[in-house]
Amino acid sequence: MAMQPSVGKAVSAGAAALGAFFGLWAASPALASEPANEVIISDGLLFPESLTSTPDGALLFGSTTTSTILRAEPGAKEASPWFDGKEAALGRVLGVLADGQRDMLWVCSSAQDTAKPEESLTGLAAFRLSDQSLIGTFPFPDGKGLCNDIAVDEKGTVYATDTREARVLRLADPAGPMEVWSADPLLEGVDGVAIASDGSIYVNSIVSGELLRLDPAEDGKSADPVRLTLSRELGKPDGMRTAPDGSLIVAEQAGRVSRIEIAGDEARITTIAEGFTQPPAVTIVGDRAYVLQSNLFFNRDPERKGTDPGPARAIAVPLKAS
Repeated sequence: MAMQPSVGKAVSAGAAALGAFFGLWAASPALASEPANEVIISDGLLFPESLTSTPDGALLFGSTTTSTILRAEPGAKEASPWFDGKEAALGRVLGVLADGQRDMLWVCSSAQDTAKPEESLTGLAAFRLSDQSLIGTFPFPDGKGLCNDIAVDEKGTVYATDTREARVLRLADPAGPMEVWSADPLLEGVDGVAIASDGSIYVNSIVSGELLRLDPAEDGKSADPVRLTLSRELGKPDGMRTAPDGSLIVAEQAGRVSRIEIAGDEARITTIAEGFTQPPAVTIVGDRAYVLQSNLFFNRDPERKGTDPGPARAIAVPLKAS
């Protein structure tokens, strides 16, 4: 799929700036204020699919129907439009990931189902958290795919899941390009991605319910998925984040948010909270998990598509199990 020149130029223009951020780490600040119990997005037609948080407790959301990024300041009870991603030719915004230690916001953009797919980015875009300026855009190889979720390791290497093409891509060089790091039938429906405390990279499949570890090959340029044995089934697992203790926190569209503790090839799953309606994402602020109640199911219903289901919500729950 051809990219518009403005998208391609952003890659080279942002490469030098992005390189300055790779490998840059700073101490995480304390939370700026007491987190709110619930954060709403009053415009119900924005349909966020993912959320992320900064070290000081701000929440950020993307919109699957616009190129808007929304933000709720630390302690705020409502998120509002923060900036528009038109400069990066953002398509449908799915995964968002704040890397506060490098002053960066990573955004998954997909041209799928956009009005002008030839003018929209399928891949990653990077912005500065401090001023919302575009650092660079990084198209997926061949312009195909559905960029869904993002993780960044301690070296600054970026990993992105491609749900449509059953693969995980990697950005190891700040100048690009994105490279296919893992592609396998086991990755059908690959969705959430997170990095455990030992540096291992885990992904889940919203189709099969599997939890997979990606074991790098000897050359490090590719990885094979290894299926983990689960203590119970995961119900349509989606967004995943790493808790302060190194365990993984996952949103299950079956209506739960759960903790995953991994030992070898086994994963023990503990329900933290339940009773949600198809939650697609979770993020962590202090000792709480914010679970996204996005109403995406409403927009997927042909009879209700285009009508307002009311506000989306990020609901805080304690990280400890109930």
